[in-house]
Amino acid sequence: MEYVVGAKADQRPSVDGIILQAPVSDREAIEAELPHALLQEANELALKMCREGCSKDAIPNRLVRPIFGRIAITAQRWLDIASPPPTHSGADDYFSSDLLDVRLKDTFGKLSPSTPLLILFSGSDLSVPPSVNKDELVSRWMRATQEGGGKVDRVNGGIIPGASHNLNDSPEPVVQDLVARVIDFIRRLDNDEFHKPDADAKI
Repeated sequence: MEYVVGAKADQRPSVDGIILQAPVSDREAIEAELPHALLQEANELALKMCREGCSKDAIPNRLVRPIFGRIAITAQRWLDIASPPPTHSGADDYFSSDLLDVRLKDTFGKLSPSTPLLILFSGSDLSVPPSVNKDELVSRWMRATQEGGGKVDRVNGGIIPGASHNLNDSPEPVVQDLVARVIDFIRRLDNDEFHKPDADAKI
């Protein structure tokens, strides 16, 4: 998403289509995995570091070790993915289930009509909290895209039953289901189906 709607997206080469495979909210995954006290401390410290001009410095590993292990993460990168309240304005907070429609309008709603979107949401993604209504979330993304004039593949897009985040432990029929959807999406791109006068009826 960052490539097509993020900062300076208009300066990047265009792409023929977009496939979101297993899109998940980093913020919601972090909130589910990191103890609240550590999360709050990490958020407050990262905000303070950025205010003081230390956005490129790493925050203490003890705060993020439960998620990132020994990997260092800068204060700015933490804010981008953890997207602290109350604004939840992190640069990479595209997929959280609690984002308002007006926020989706500024992300999914800005996708170009010349770049059709395929959403492949993994039905058994452990990074997605159980409280998230996957069908409703995907429907909101599709609706925001189309209301902004973008094109969505509703034939192949949606929830992939039984799919894990990276498909490594998914049954072969599940993997083949995803592959078949991708192949048909590419076929539709090649046939320019998304830009025909009756495209809305087909997607």
